[in-house]
Amino acid sequence: MLVPVGQVITIAFSIGKSVGNLKNDFASQMKIPETVIRIMFEGQAVEDHETLVDLGITPNGTIQLEMQSMDPENYPVKAMKFQHEYSMPDVITVRVQTGEDIYQDIAVEIERLNYRKPYLGGYRHKVTGMVYHHAGTQTVPKKRPDKGVEVFCRDTQTVFQKNKTQQSRNTMSTQMTKIGYYVSNITDKLLQPSKYVPADEYHSRRLKAVIVIQTYFRRFHAKKVVEQLREDKLLRLQWEEREELRKKEEKEERLRKDYERRMNPKTKEDFELLYHALELWRKEEVERINQQYTGAERKAALCALLEQETQLISSIGRHKIDAGEETQNKAIQSLLNKCCEPKKWKAFDGKVTEMDTQFYNPCQRAT
Repeated sequence: MLVPVGQVITIAFSIGKSVGNLKNDFASQMKIPETVIRIMFEGQAVEDHETLVDLGITPNGTIQLEMQSMDPENYPVKAMKFQHEYSMPDVITVRVQTGEDIYQDIAVEIERLNYRKPYLGGYRHKVTGMVYHHAGTQTVPKKRPDKGVEVFCRDTQTVFQKNKTQQSRNTMSTQMTKIGYYVSNITDKLLQPSKYVPADEYHSRRLKAVIVIQTYFRRFHAKKVVEQLREDKLLRLQWEEREELRKKEEKEERLRKDYERRMNPKTKEDFELLYHALELWRKEEVERINQQYTGAERKAALCALLEQETQLISSIGRHKIDAGEETQNKAIQSLLNKCCEPKKWKAFDGKVTEMDTQFYNPCQRAT
């Protein structure tokens, strides 16, 4: 009962629930702090740690508690508003006739469905597209008693069972010695029962065998890993040796080409390299002269250096002229070779056809 509005709300709770949990539920529903709520029973305040069992409630029993606010000005207790649509309450009161003109009110607790209903099939409306499911009941399925034995079942909805007799392919027969008939027992074998092996001993023997197998397998696996590592190391060393040899050869080839470019310059880049090397040599010589000589000796050394630089520049210029003539001759020869080439065209089968004519000879005209 909500005090002072006088509203009575019937809600089902577990009998092991504490009063503090009830305050928490009502505080979340009524939007007021839990600390200002006071629960009263028979005119006395109830502590938070007390449970419904402590108040004398039995299973499926009822009790009336009063709830009020300790700060009605700031947090008043207001009547709870319910949805307009019908909602099944947690507890309903049913009046049962037990005798002639004798009726008894019984509180019935509604058991909520705490699991998802399984899909039991259905159908779909062709016009509206609405899907209708087959009905399911609210009753919790009855559990089978636990016998302590793990049971497996292979029956399914799609299994088909049938009985069929079987006859073995090998037909065997036995014969014993009897009156009027003798059967030799020379080839018979006498079998004696061996020593009984307990399950623990059998399993321990199997475990030892498994350990031995695992030991040999791990040894084999370790050997394979070590061999692979040794092979990888050998390949790495060979690769490093090849790389070192390749770098050495590339360095020698680069030095040889650089020397060839300095001795026989042909391109513009080669001459720029020579001029750059000459400039570096001149700077080094000037620095050396400034450190070793002074006065007239320094001037004489600088004049000798200038003459030597002039000779080197003149030599580089002659090489440049010779290289220019050689390059021009090569260009002319390339042009003549291109002009003297026969006419070429590719046929449909991919073959190239060449033809020389007497009416058009670009080689003679170029000459």
